[in-house]
Amino acid sequence: MPTLTLHLRLWWQCFLTDAMVLVEYRTSFVFGIARQIASFALTIFGFGVLYQYTNEVAGWSRAEILIVLGIFWTFSAVWDMLLGGLSEVGRDVRHGTMDFILLRPVSAQFLLSLRRVWLLDALNALLGLALVVYAGTLAGVSWSVWNGAVATLLCLCGLVSIYALRFMLVTCSFWLISVQNLHDLLHPVFQVGQYPVVFFKGWIRVVLTFAVPVAFASTFPAQALLGTLDLRLVPLGLLIATTTLYASHRFWHFAVRQYTSASS
Repeated sequence: MPTLTLHLRLWWQCFLTDAMVLVEYRTSFVFGIARQIASFALTIFGFGVLYQYTNEVAGWSRAEILIVLGIFWTFSAVWDMLLGGLSEVGRDVRHGTMDFILLRPVSAQFLLSLRRVWLLDALNALLGLALVVYAGTLAGVSWSVWNGAVATLLCLCGLVSIYALRFMLVTCSFWLISVQNLHDLLHPVFQVGQYPVVFFKGWIRVVLTFAVPVAFASTFPAQALLGTLDLRLVPLGLLIATTTLYASHRFWHFAVRQYTSASS
């Protein structure tokens, strides 16, 4: 219990730090809001062009694909808001600051993952949720607690799975010191989550479902809301999330044992 309290206190300090930055730099805050709204509007416009001459693509209507986009936008915002600190792991190894992180009386994996809180991305999460509600209404979604709970659970499975994979990638910084931006290697694949997984065929769909399970982050939650989900995917998502998270934890401890500190 004391360890949990310490972890929560540390995260709260990160939250307050970002809040103070937003209050201090008001012009940057306003510009950031304008930029995010513009980016959101342009993305929706791009999907509108996709449906300019057709009512369906691979069985998905415009309203249904906007649900996928809204879920993906929310998912991406939560990722950027809470897990952006992963991008600094490589720098910590190169500059020797990893030593100080490993000496802290908290889980190093927790600290590296949640040490930054970007509150401005909360706006993107709200925009994404608003789009889900709007598009769901157009698509005739029968809103229910059950469907909402299943969609949320699947989205969390996708978040945990992708987090674990990206954490294992940045952990490789212990050996690949000269390689930068390991955190972004999966980003192009991650962006594919804006589209339903049925848009892709063969091995690409398999990869997006099982290897880099972005389908659990957007497509399957959308299907849960639409009432078209194969419920067998729920335990599968839980299994993938649990397995990848455990693997990331074990791989991290293996890498730490191989790490030669900057002070050695």
